Amino acid sequence: MIYLIIAVLSSTLLGFIMTAFEKYKVDTFQAVVVNYFTCVLTAWVFVGEFPIKAGFTELDWFPYAAGISAFFISGFTIMGLTFQKFGITLTTIMSKMSMILSVLFAIIAYEELVNFSKILGIIVAIGAIILTNLPHEESVFKKKKVKKIFWIFPILVFLVQALIEIVLQYVEQNILNEGTSGDPAFVSTLFLLAGLIGLFFAIIGFLTGKLKFGWQNIIAGVILGIPNYFSIFFLMKALGAGWEGSVVFPIHNVAIIAISSIIGGMIVFKEKYSKLNYLGIVLSMVSIILIAYASS
Repeated sequence: MIYLIIAVLSSTLLGFIMTAFEKYKVDTFQAVVVNYFTCVLTAWVFVGEFPIKAGFTELDWFPYAAGISAFFISGFTIMGLTFQKFGITLTTIMSKMSMILSVLFAIIAYEELVNFSKILGIIVAIGAIILTNLPHEESVFKKKKVKKIFWIFPILVFLVQALIEIVLQYVEQNILNEGTSGDPAFVSTLFLLAGLIGLFFAIIGFLTGKLKFGWQNIIAGVILGIPNYFSIFFLMKALGAGWEGSVVFPIHNVAIIAISSIIGGMIVFKEKYSKLNYLGIVLSMVSIILIAYASS
């Protein structure tokens, strides 16, 4: 349980940090690239030695690390475009709804337990995600008209996030050796590759004048990278500790929304919520209890 709790808290902290980017005029892309390299340095300090060894490209998990790293960069870009076209509400909902595919994969691929409590908990979790994110002064989608072709973006947000979760679970269950759950070498490699891909595009951006260097981007990336490493590392540790994917992903996604809403929205940012938002927060708690009970 402690692994899942740390993963949830780390992911929640990521949201709080990125919320401050606009205030401090942080270029999100530059910060994200720096964040990936910071993740590798964090692993180095945490493990006590450089986690990526010679010959790592020949290991069984390397193709999966390369694939996830590409998903990281492409997913970031797609989410940015979705934010611009549809706003934060739909983007957040589609991102967290990825658990639907993750749960189905876990149940089908690994024949995980299916009972009434788990099914009900997952259904309640879906309702919690939607209700918690509903803005109380506008519809779920932006009021301006959006061309039909752009609806591919929220669909891709859903698919890319689900693919990341599915591949992480597959690697943890099928590729990594027993006793090496959350392998720092694997986690560090996927962050290093994502950083190198991002750095390539960043250099192009600087050379073409589309990007402007700023120290605040470096600082923001360093601050972001530390919890980002632990968010992935401990999520994989939770999966490797015997927790079912059909339990981990719903609890992980719903708990992030609940904690972000309660601590971030109500306490830190003093946001006002509608009755439906409050209902969503309550449902998130209920779903966690139901899913946890189903696995006990």
